Amino acid sequence: MADLDGDGLLDIYVANYLEFDADQTKQCFSPAGQRDYCGPKAYPPVVNSLYRNLGNGRFADVSEYSGIRAHAGHSLGVTIVDMNGDQRPDIYVANDGMANELWINQGEFQFRNEALLAGVAVNADGMPEAGMGVDAADCDGNGDDDIVLSHLNNEHNTLYMQQGGAFRDETLVRGMSAASWQYTGFGIAFLDYDLDGWLDIAYVNGLVTFLDERERDGPFPLGQPNQLMRNLGECQLAEVSDQVPALQVAETSRGLAVGDLNNDGAPDLLIANAGGPARVLINQALDHHHWLGLQLFDHHGRSALGARATVQVPDGRELVRRVRRDGSYASANDPRVLFGLSDWAGPVDLRVRWADGSESSFDGLEVDRYHRLSQSQAAE
Repeated sequence: MADLDGDGLLDIYVANYLEFDADQTKQCFSPAGQRDYCGPKAYPPVVNSLYRNLGNGRFADVSEYSGIRAHAGHSLGVTIVDMNGDQRPDIYVANDGMANELWINQGEFQFRNEALLAGVAVNADGMPEAGMGVDAADCDGNGDDDIVLSHLNNEHNTLYMQQGGAFRDETLVRGMSAASWQYTGFGIAFLDYDLDGWLDIAYVNGLVTFLDERERDGPFPLGQPNQLMRNLGECQLAEVSDQVPALQVAETSRGLAVGDLNNDGAPDLLIANAGGPARVLINQALDHHHWLGLQLFDHHGRSALGARATVQVPDGRELVRRVRRDGSYASANDPRVLFGLSDWAGPVDLRVRWADGSESSFDGLEVDRYHRLSQSQAAE
């Protein structure tokens, strides 16, 4: 859900996967001849849907009018973010085994798919991958949102770095390729788990088809450990999963939601598993680092989805964070904004660019606490 036309009402984008008929179920098999789950190519893809909020609980189907029905894909992940800085939210769609879509908002509910031109349709080899989870945030600190996607094993998760509206697949040079190669990733998210001011990446894994060598590992042998990539600076990533024993439990993980569950300023993880219990992982990392938390509200008193908050830290960097719930996979995130400030004990000056393009400044904010800030009034 996002306000795609700036009228203050949340519109709905629906990602559809494939056309399935229970009366015509296909049989699929592993390389060893064992009955197995079918991949998406066994069934035809379908188009996605877009509904415009008319107010008073009423919506209009604008799927054809908007242009998004011009493309059909096996869609799983969606994130909505202004990718080109024109103050209009765009829609990025991760497709499973097909080219991804980037619907650039032209205004008046008109969208154009520019994924190929922007460099986010396929990987660096020109191949589509099994897009499941997706997230967008500023990983390298240049002010532009980068995109990360989770994929099947024997591919790798993909990291698209943005520079002024153009993207490049830099998965290999950023250190993410080898770490994710043997895993099937679903939920994925940017988060500053150690509060050092650089966004790290967490993702959860679980196979979707049986591996022959795991044939005797029980009736549902799809479990894999989950992973955490630490940002060493400017989106140079190093895997630190082995430092987090809770991530080493091999389960069939699907959903990953991120939020500060105990209000201590450190982002926690909620993991949804197939055929197993949900897991809540409470962040215990580096409690001596400082932080700033924000609850941002629009003129209507609702979460200011799409607003971008910026603070400047002593080393001269500007940290940019976005109010969002979307991304990951089959999950919704905490819409509050968290800035990791490392050793900086404040106070902090803040700039907010709201979804309608207006800007506000809030100076001298105390660190290590949450602030409630409104588009129409000062901090409470």
